[in-house]
Amino acid sequence: MNIWVPLPTDAEPVVASMQAKGWIVRLGSVFSSSGGTPAAIRVTVAAFDDERSATFAKDLVDTLASLEA
Repeated sequence: MNIWVPLPTDAEPVVASMQAKGWIVRLGSVFSSSGGTPAAIRVTVAAFDDERSATFAKDLVDTLASLEA
């Protein structure tokens, strides 16, 4: 299962930061049928348990906060 996470900022630096933290995420634009560049990421969550979900969420929040600074 995959989830689509809309972002309040450009997705490229978010993807780079999350990948540097060890997460496998993809740019949402790769999956856009309109050919646009939506500010979103696609995440495969099929193997996420509660702990992994919480860690991912924290890393994403930290990433977004660092990009706003």
